Amino acid sequence: MFTAAHKHSNDKLYFFDADVYWRFDLEAGKLDRGYPRQISRHWRGAPDAPDAIIEGQGDRADKVYFFKGTQYWRLDVPKGRVDAGYPKQITQHWPGVFARGVDAAFINPENNKMYFFRGRDYVRFDFAKGKAAPGYPTRIS
Repeated sequence: MFTAAHKHSNDKLYFFDADVYWRFDLEAGKLDRGYPRQISRHWRGAPDAPDAIIEGQGDRADKVYFFKGTQYWRLDVPKGRVDAGYPKQITQHWPGVFARGVDAAFINPENNKMYFFRGRDYVRFDFAKGKAAPGYPTRIS
């Protein structure tokens, strides 16, 4: 079972498990050749077995955020490595997101909001405003 999945803006899906990841080409409808690969080789400094991964937006569109436990890592995609000073606590940059960690996350392309899940609850996060929307967390149901 995968620990996390992530759709990147390059029309690729990434699936993570333990210390490896797979890349799936959405246009071709198949797994890219040469996978699985080691997370530490392509995503230097990123944690093994991440809980959730989400792509930055706006002026941080070249960043990918890895969440594991109570911490997050910010990866610079062009450089292929985690930025200096990471990991940090989720509460340092993601006010209103679950301080004890997240189970999954995704961006809704229709409203450009990020959604973070933990157990039976979720949070809608506005990346541009840098905070969770009022009234969250709330039940998924």
